[in-house]
Amino acid sequence: MSDLRSDLSEMESEPFQSSGSEYIVVNEKVSESDDTEPEEESAGSVPPKGKRVKANKTNKIKDYFIIEQDPKSKKTTDKQGKCTLCVVKNTVLKMKNCGTSSLRRHLQAKHTRVYENIFGGSSPPKSEAEASASSNRRSTITNWLEKTTSCSENFQQDKFQKLLVEYIAQKYLPFNFFEDAISGKMYKFLNPKATLPGRNQMKSLTLKTFAAAQQTIKSSLKTCNSKISFTIDGWSSFNMKGYYGITAHFIDKNWKLHCILLDFVPAHGQHTSNAIAKLFFEVLQFYDVTKCIQGITTDNTNSNFTFIRELQTHISEIDTKNIHFVCFAHMLNLAARDFMKILDSEVEETANILTDISDDDDEDCQVPPSSVRKIHSLAKKLKNSEHLREDFEKFCTTLNLKFTMPKLDIITRWNSTLDMLRWSLNMRNALNILCDNVENLKTLKPTDTEWSLIERICQYLNVFKSISIILEGESYATLPMVIIGINMLLDRLESWAMVLDNKPDRDEID
Repeated sequence: MSDLRSDLSEMESEPFQSSGSEYIVVNEKVSESDDTEPEEESAGSVPPKGKRVKANKTNKIKDYFIIEQDPKSKKTTDKQGKCTLCVVKNTVLKMKNCGTSSLRRHLQAKHTRVYENIFGGSSPPKSEAEASASSNRRSTITNWLEKTTSCSENFQQDKFQKLLVEYIAQKYLPFNFFEDAISGKMYKFLNPKATLPGRNQMKSLTLKTFAAAQQTIKSSLKTCNSKISFTIDGWSSFNMKGYYGITAHFIDKNWKLHCILLDFVPAHGQHTSNAIAKLFFEVLQFYDVTKCIQGITTDNTNSNFTFIRELQTHISEIDTKNIHFVCFAHMLNLAARDFMKILDSEVEETANILTDISDDDDEDCQVPPSSVRKIHSLAKKLKNSEHLREDFEKFCTTLNLKFTMPKLDIITRWNSTLDMLRWSLNMRNALNILCDNVENLKTLKPTDTEWSLIERICQYLNVFKSISIILEGESYATLPMVIIGINMLLDRLESWAMVLDNKPDRDEID
């Protein structure tokens, strides 16, 4: 009987292992840490209860680590594992209660192939905390899918089409922009209920939206009790079609300034004063504001003066002498160009005189004309030639200059000449090297005297630009600034002239 009892006692103390099974039955409770996995117990020890661990996978994990006692912990069950795969960085991971979860997570994050070889792409054993977190993630994804489905069910095609019209208008896109296959595929992916309009439908939607905006503006103007000032100006598109933009400016009962674009009318090649007066009257008649005219602002072209007189044939009660205002900023731009022509002509005359009275070897007295046109030609060639731009950029890098694209002066763009000359002064050394190394650019290289002239021109043009910027304001009245701007400009020009007159030794530039 005693032998039987001893045999039974030995059987109870040994763990049961089924034939061919990879699992060990654990009979002791897991440690208090939920994110740790118990280490495989040695023979003869009492294994934990209540949890089953894949012993062979745990052993495979440990094959890639050097297991040691944690020197910072007093518990013998607290270990640390040094990763043998991390060559550059010595990675040491804590193993609380001999758990391998930290080792497994390290392999999953840093050594993906080893991790997949061990677990075969399947999910490893999870603790209760990990299972809870996974459940929460599934719940969050489910909620997101429900919201997404809800958004899809609440999709409204009419609102979607309005957004497409705004997108087309803001981006200057053609009506057939959404007719290609990839656009339809992309929007169907975002929402299967979305239907993209074709060219004809997009045109119809755009005209419908434009008509609705016109009615909104008309209703707003009906509530306006003040007089209205108007601006009309011509504009050409990229395909050289002419248009006239008409803008209304008024102050409401709350003393708030409003600037509203009334229409953008095609010119159809007719730029006569009679044609301009007719289209302007038709726009004002549509909005029923022909009796609210406070003033009309145009640029300084001769046809606009005739346009005001022609307008009286359509609106007899207007005062043609007092309603016409010429854009002073436009006049300022024309004056600046005439000012530069005078500078160029005076430099040319001085150069001719000095050349006649000087020796042929005295190159310092020769001041070639058209220094501004030289910069214009250089900027234009750089814009049109990729090869020149690449060479120019290399020279900028050599000189430690920040490369910037050349700026061209355009007649219709105010202050563009000043911007071009400022660019040339910033790129002066690089431009000189470029002209020295490119044969057909050597004649365009500005001399030292021409560079001095360009600096002087920039000094003069800065005043014109400062005044024009003030006059370009939209949130305040600019008419009172005209007299102030004229006086400031005249004072500055007179002071410059006085300085030059009193200068005893005047050079070619002076």
